[in-house]
Amino acid sequence: MMGEVNNMKVFKKAIIPVLIMILLFLSACSPAPSPISETYDSETALKNGDGADSGPAGYAHQQEFYTNQIVNGEMEITPELMLFFQDYFSKNGNELRLLPEFTFGQAPAWDDLTHYIIFNAGEDFVDGSISEENFDHQVTRFFWPIIDTQKDGTELIYEDGKYTIRYGSDAHGWAIYELTGLKNKGKTERGPDKWEATIRGYFFHELDSDPAEEGYSKNGKAVWAEIKNEENKGLTFWQVQDSLILKNPSSILELGCEWKIEFAVNDPEGELYFTYMSCSKSPKDEQTASQHTPSDIYLY
Repeated sequence: MMGEVNNMKVFKKAIIPVLIMILLFLSACSPAPSPISETYDSETALKNGDGADSGPAGYAHQQEFYTNQIVNGEMEITPELMLFFQDYFSKNGNELRLLPEFTFGQAPAWDDLTHYIIFNAGEDFVDGSISEENFDHQVTRFFWPIIDTQKDGTELIYEDGKYTIRYGSDAHGWAIYELTGLKNKGKTERGPDKWEATIRGYFFHELDSDPAEEGYSKNGKAVWAEIKNEENKGLTFWQVQDSLILKNPSSILELGCEWKIEFAVNDPEGELYFTYMSCSKSPKDEQTASQHTPSDIYLY
């Protein structure tokens, strides 16, 4: 009996190192757990202009824009400058295409201004309302202070310190933007330089990127036709669309609108944004622009 106990002790001492060796071997052979990968939508990234030399806010070539234009006052239209404007207005999709016409020294018409704030105030609207304070902040951001506030309009009702939308609305589609002219017009009374830019917009329908449709609008169909060219083999809709900015887009796409704007550039090294001092556009009436109206506006 005693011999059996001793044999068991010897067996345990012998087997434990073996088990440890087996566990170490299995651990070495097992792959390390993979980190959870984040979903990356390459088409969205290309459409939004994620790319080289992005500034803190993520605009392509923002640092070059700061150095060349803001610091040095250069006005030459370079590919990098064109891509910066395309990226800025694409990421702020309603900023230029819904900008109302108004002249320097005057505010936009009240209904035009409130319509613009509805589509550009973003998170400041809560349950269809925006506080007077946030409304004034957005007006100042886009147009500098305007005295004539606190009143009803076609689309907004003012009551108890807030503005409430009279009816729902939505905007669809998008545009690409071709910078064709840029001038530095000197300092404003508020400090930043006043710039004048001429920009052409080419409009697309919300279904244009769908491969099953291969373009709903004329411009959408034109991009899909370009994709089939040998030099564009393997490129996505968004890659080909964006590449047209540097390839005389008016030779391929139908022009939807041309804007001439005066603006100041705020915080060019950080969360850059534009403040507008005038805007004119052609055609004057958005509805005359055939299927290239700047956006499909739905009221409900």
